[in-house]
Amino acid sequence: MADYHPRVEVRVIDDEKGKGLFALSKFNKGDVIFEERPLVCAQFLWNQAYGYLACDYCMRPLETAEENVRRLTHMPDLVLPYPECCSTRKDECVECPYCEVSYCSYSCREQAWEQYHQVLCTSSSVGNTRHPLDQLQDAWRKMHYPPETASIMLIGRMIATVKQAKDKGGAAHLFSQFCHKTRSKNGDIFHKLLGKQFQAQVEHLRQLIIKGLQDEDLLQVSMALFSLFLTIPFLNLQILYIRVEILFCNNRFHFMY
Repeated sequence: MADYHPRVEVRVIDDEKGKGLFALSKFNKGDVIFEERPLVCAQFLWNQAYGYLACDYCMRPLETAEENVRRLTHMPDLVLPYPECCSTRKDECVECPYCEVSYCSYSCREQAWEQYHQVLCTSSSVGNTRHPLDQLQDAWRKMHYPPETASIMLIGRMIATVKQAKDKGGAAHLFSQFCHKTRSKNGDIFHKLLGKQFQAQVEHLRQLIIKGLQDEDLLQVSMALFSLFLTIPFLNLQILYIRVEILFCNNRFHFMY
């Protein structure tokens, strides 16, 4: 998943902080330290609801810079200079042939299908009946207003990735490496949604995920285990908002994430 520079290494700091990226020597300005493709990513649901068009697999924009600015400014005649600098290639955009989810390329569509989209495709909706996954997203938006810090669809994609994987144990192990706990060492909950006053809402989310993924095995997942699973998006990197703490010491640094 990651392409690391030979002068860095990943080490576990502790159970509280998780993994860290440590520099083994000094870097020069402009050096690429590492590049990584996320295990799963998902667009924030309010971001999606307000019309920000993004590839459903890699999150690259599906609208040009000019289209983006026109939409945000409500100025349909606005013209941006240097259109050749925009990297969006609308002629390469494709959709899922079954549910019309959009992708920036044929490659992203194929990778999504091979990794998780076979489970999450909403093509099974009949007539005007809304798919349980659509209901799940509606429920999440009502519980989690902007500014957003996570998306419930990250959990859906994690579960779907494991369900579709040939090596299910190996796929599950990848996610188990992330920090996942409901409380800090001081006993504080990591997110207010995990508080007792929100237990009914969390149970509602659990039931919608079970219906959406059509997997009776998920009925065996207890509320406590589901709450633990829910902490993974809150405690770890998001595709749009990355919190990075850089510590400097003797010309060396490490990222804690």
